[in-house]
Amino acid sequence: MVNEFSASASEIFAGAIQDYKRGIIMGSTSTYGKGTVQRNVPFGKPLDDLGIQTEYGAVKLTFQKFYRVTGSSTQRKGVVPDVILPDEYEFLKYREKDNESSLPWDEMDRAKFQVWPNNSAIAAIAAKANDKIAKDTSMIAFKKTLAWVSTQMDRPVHLKLDKYIAFRKQLQSTMIQNDNRLKLKDSMQVTALKADYNKFYNNPDKTKQDRYQAWLKVIAKDPQINEASKLLGEFFAQNWVAKKTN
Repeated sequence: MVNEFSASASEIFAGAIQDYKRGIIMGSTSTYGKGTVQRNVPFGKPLDDLGIQTEYGAVKLTFQKFYRVTGSSTQRKGVVPDVILPDEYEFLKYREKDNESSLPWDEMDRAKFQVWPNNSAIAAIAAKANDKIAKDTSMIAFKKTLAWVSTQMDRPVHLKLDKYIAFRKQLQSTMIQNDNRLKLKDSMQVTALKADYNKFYNNPDKTKQDRYQAWLKVIAKDPQINEASKLLGEFFAQNWVAKKTN
């Protein structure tokens, strides 16, 4: 599972899973798109034992770029999931491509690599999931509303207080309505792992325990987690059948 904030190592990992066809990537239309590697170059004498603080500060420079085995860089483009799930960040300009000074995407020669042989189920499962999402009325309404909200971000602000307050109320009401569209009507059964049971239910810090349990309730209503669990189950079942057949 990825979204617009999956950057650097996380999208490198997702890209490897996708390229070698070892699983299904699902999430927003693309990951963040950070395919460059930076390093701090210090100036002057070190002022501490670790050399973190230096006499004249430091400058951060880009020295490297990451490429997938397919030859494509993750820079700006990121990783495009096999299954696209809309989310509330889609129209917000958070990705690398939204930075005007970011380095461009490019590619190099494709490397020699071998994909996972038991990958026949991936394309079929992903196509079925994308078709289901495309026809989901809640998802359609969610994306339509989100597109409208995005157009309001750069509109002129009312100078008359009453009109501004009315606009803010309309915006907040629309966002709450959209958030509710992404909540499951029936909660999933979600519980902590055995190793984490005491942290969730016998935690000496009551505040932390309440926070952990509240998180479980949020997860139980999350449609993306629900969809991911279904895809994982289907992926496992089809590959288990393929293994037994072979």
